[in-house]
Order: sequence, then C-alpha cells, then structure tokens
Amino acid sequence: LVYNAYTCADGEHNPVATLLLARAEGTVKHLFSRSGTQDPSQLVLCLVTYFALACGMPSLPVPMGSFVPSMLIGALSGRLYGEVISLFATSAGLSVTLGHPGVYSLVGSAAMLGGFTHMSLAIVALLVEASHDLTLVPVLMLGVSISTLISKRINHHDYDEVLIMKKGVPFLGAEVPHEMEHHGST
Repeated sequence: LVYNAYTCADGEHNPVATLLLARAEGTVKHLFSRSGTQDPSQLVLCLVTYFALACGMPSLPVPMGSFVPSMLIGALSGRLYGEVISLFATSAGLSVTLGHPGVYSLVGSAAMLGGFTHMSLAIVALLVEASHDLTLVPVLMLGVSISTLISKRINHHDYDEVLIMKKGVPFLGAEVPHEMEHHGST
C-alpha cells in the first residue's frame, strides 16, 4: 500500500489525501485492506467528494468509463458501513465477532457493481481475484444477488444500456426486429 504524505511531516501520511489523490486502483486497495481502521468522517468526506466528481464525469467529452468509479464508490460505502458497525459494537461493549471493515468494503463494491452492470458471476470472480480469498465467495454472491435484484426492479436496463438508448446509438437488440421476421413467403 502506498500512502500519500501531502502536507504531512516525514514518516506521516494524510488519510484523506491517500484516498483522494491516489489512482482509483490504489484507493480501492486501501479500502479492501484488512489492516488498520479508518476514520468514518474521513470516509464520508471522500465518499461525498468522489460521488460528486463521478456524477459529473459521464457528461464530459473525455474518455472515461463508470466501472471503476462505481467500484470505488461501493468500496467507500462498504468501508464506511463496516467502520461504523465496528465502532458501534465496541462502544456498546458487544462481544460479537464481526467481519473486518475491509470485507464490508469488498461487499459494498460488489453490490454497487452488481446493481450498475446487472452482472453477478463476473463481478464475484473479479473481486475474489482482487482479494485472493475464496472464502468470500458466498458473502459477495449474496451482496451482488440482492443488489442486482433490486436494481432490476427499479430499472430494467443497466447503466450502459440506458446511455446507449438515450444517445440513440444503433445496436442489435436481443430480439429480431419485427420487420426482419420471415413470414414464410420468398
């Protein structure tokens, strides 16, 4: 993991700068990491900032996709949820074993990507490969399944299909157009 010192003294690092000024892949590695904890207020600041930036990017004429930003927003949300649950459990004196906030980050990322792309198996395979932990398959599959079902209930098409339809880009649909059906006469 690479830490960003930004304006800190030697040997110190700025957690917000580490999350916001690194490339998205590096930030995701920090969020997926199962070592240490992160301050929820700093995670909220990063989530709000990155969400606002990610919302404005699709309308700009620059070559940028939405897959990695969605993965990062899901990872930030999951890590935030994991850190808050962990703080609540320790402050309440509960003696229950919870997953590390890094696992919550993985599940949040999987859920966000599942809802965004309407894919399930590919997302789970991608994140299991990124985490190098096969024991996370059931919980990742649960998160992706729930988010995909909810997303399909709310919006019948994934994000990319909606953009294609709104921009009027010609494409071949899953069904043969009515005009091209063979009616038996030649």
